[in-house]
Parts: sequence; structure tokens; C-alpha cells
Amino acid sequence: TYGYMDSTEVEKNLESNIVESLKNDKTVLCMVFSLGRCQEVLYILKRLQDTGKIDPNIPIYLDGKLAIQYTGKYLKGNLNIREDMKDFLPDNFKYVDKILRNELIDDCSPKVILTTSGMGTYGPATTYISHYISRTDCLIQFTGYTAEGTLGRELKDTPYGNAVSVYGILKRKLARVE
Repeated sequence: TYGYMDSTEVEKNLESNIVESLKNDKTVLCMVFSLGRCQEVLYILKRLQDTGKIDPNIPIYLDGKLAIQYTGKYLKGNLNIREDMKDFLPDNFKYVDKILRNELIDDCSPKVILTTSGMGTYGPATTYISHYISRTDCLIQFTGYTAEGTLGRELKDTPYGNAVSVYGILKRKLARVE
């Protein structure tokens, strides 16, 4: 999953990217995989709130039907998870529907949006990326591997300021992509 990188190093980079972006009043758009990675990132966000590294008043959203369903299964105890991770939802957390999704796209205030798909190619990620890639007030954070041929890999490989094809439309990459 992490190649030659130690997974604790990945988590530290994720945390520092999120903390830095929110301190600079940016939106953090996290691409997550529905089962496991999504809930792990929610837990990391909760820990960041609990330790005072991010303001618990900053809203945190989850978008993606399957991710929402799996999160519900975690909360109901239908999956075998560690006892210390059962309380993993951060403060100021909301699930997203299509109406709220459109509101979030127009909202420039700092927030965290977790969305599927993990490589950015499918799901609600397609809507968010097409709007956020050309904004300087956004971090697009991938939380896992991005295979060749996926939008995530193309976004990561495109230099800042250059044009990138997002679902057939050329957009200027102004968002930070990690």
C-alpha cells in the first residue's frame, strides 16, 4: 500500500498537510476509499481535534454512498474493529447529500470534505475535483495509492499552474495536490 514509505510517515504527512491548510483558511478535499481508509481518516481528524491541532468548529463532511454505509456499520458495531477506535467521528461532522454537495462547492470557508473514490476517478469526487482544482484555497489530498490512468495520478503528475484534463475539460491546476 505504501511502497517503500513507512505508514507512520504517511500519517504524519497527512496530518501536517491538513493542519497547515486549515490554519491558512483552505478547504481540504480528501479522497478516501469507502471501507477502512475513510474511517481511519475520520479517526485521525478526531485525534487532531482532541489534541487542539485543528479547531473543532471547522466542519467535516463525508460524501459517498458506500463510505456512508460502511461508516454506519462501524458505528453500529457490525464490523470487528478495535475497541479504542469505536468513537471515531470528529466534532462538527455531517453526511452529505446532493443538495449539500452543491452548497459546499460554492462555500469558500475552511472545511474538510472526505469523498469517494479514493483515486478521484468516480463518485462524488468527480464533482468536487472539477470545481476545486482551479482554486488556490484548496488542498486536494489523496490518502492512498493512485494508479496510472486515474485522475488522481494525472492531478499529482501535472505541474502547478499547468492545464489538466478533468473529465474532458481543461482546467488550470491551482489547488495544492498531495
